[in-house]
Amino acid sequence: MRVALVNTVVAIPGGHLVQVEQTARYLAAAGVTVVPVDAPARLPKDVEVAHVFCGDLDTIRQARQHRIPVVVTPVYQPEAWSYQLDGQVRGAALVRRRAHLAARLARDALADRHVDAAHELIARSEHRRMVYESADLLLPNSDGEARQIATELGVTTPMTVVPNGVDTTRFAAGAGGDRQGVLCVGRFEPHKNQLGLIAAMQKIDADLTLVGPTHPHHGDYLERCRRAGGARVTFRNEMTHDELPDLYAATAVHALPSWFETTGLSSLEAAAAGCTIVTTSRGHAREYFADDAYYCDPADHQSLTISIEAALRQPKPSARQRVINHYDWSVVAAATAAAYKGLLA
Repeated sequence: MRVALVNTVVAIPGGHLVQVEQTARYLAAAGVTVVPVDAPARLPKDVEVAHVFCGDLDTIRQARQHRIPVVVTPVYQPEAWSYQLDGQVRGAALVRRRAHLAARLARDALADRHVDAAHELIARSEHRRMVYESADLLLPNSDGEARQIATELGVTTPMTVVPNGVDTTRFAAGAGGDRQGVLCVGRFEPHKNQLGLIAAMQKIDADLTLVGPTHPHHGDYLERCRRAGGARVTFRNEMTHDELPDLYAATAVHALPSWFETTGLSSLEAAAAGCTIVTTSRGHAREYFADDAYYCDPADHQSLTISIEAALRQPKPSARQRVINHYDWSVVAAATAAAYKGLLA
């Protein structure tokens, strides 16, 4: 089988790039011929399947012209989470957030830009709905993601859940030994909520290490984090992905208090390496970790503080075996290849 893997978000570093790279590597090991494509680019005509990550209508149009079936891995984040207007936020916090959004629209209306502002709010959802509905098969990373795509966007395309994965051999190699401190691996951007983590750590007697590249659309966020961090906060945004296994292996707790995560690839890597996991309650991480992780509300610093303190006091090493058993990339690649074969059949 010959498959084009199309990466549509090349300019932004993060877990989605690792997902594309590892999917390609393990599909090749399973006997699938992989043709990497960075969108926008001309789609090869001699492939049997075009597998698009995130979504790109131009690639789908090319595939349709050549009668090539299209598979899309959505990486879907609902708009409600983007604007932090979800059902878990209530009371004064919800009123403030809605007021902020209303003020923005009112300001644009006074400047006679209200049509453009309204279009901006809905354009991304409409684009994603068109991408997903135009595909032949969607591969969401969780049951929750599949339900949200179907109910919130009204998408009718068939879906097969294929979870995110991790190289368990590589990240589990250094598991064990003396572990200290708290680590967060993720892009520096408001979505990952490093500022909230820094605030929560002020009441905890432990060091915090923050690792990750800077999001190109949020260049000032790293500096805001540096200003908020004290003597016990270390920034290592220059680290490469190859350097992470040793860092995970030396860390007691990995915390990812994002406003939303389908899973959080760094959480899977950290769990494979033996860290106790603290992750966001918003999204679908619970499908992966069940009771083998601690969960926090990213809008509540006290919730995050309590979760990290509990993780430091009572580690949950069971997350490591869960990840090794269910989320190795070889398992994920086999499920992906089976989805291709089912589609072609």
